[in-house]
Amino acid sequence: MKTSRSKTTRWVTSAVAALTLGMGGVALTAAPAAASTPCTVLTASGYYPNGGVSWVEVNNRCSGPIRVRVLWDWGHDSSCTTLQFGETRRFGADNSFASYDDVVYC
Repeated sequence: MKTSRSKTTRWVTSAVAALTLGMGGVALTAAPAAASTPCTVLTASGYYPNGGVSWVEVNNRCSGPIRVRVLWDWGHDSSCTTLQFGETRRFGADNSFASYDDVVYC
């Protein structure tokens, strides 16, 4: 019985460590939420002055080009866009009610 408990403890510890390491590629510098893709970073966010439509900037820190889509709550998601390594792109919501939700691969 003691052996199975220690195996379970080791498995849980390994799973938590793997999850923590996997999230290490996500960084947040000046945005309200972290990006879901492991090597993209939200570098800025804000609102356009006339109408209050929100926007986010996403930076590709992967080793090569990736295709991403920005998801918005209460708005249409962005189209699937290719970002080259090191490229930062601004994505704007389509209405003043939309708020940033997530960045996903596509």
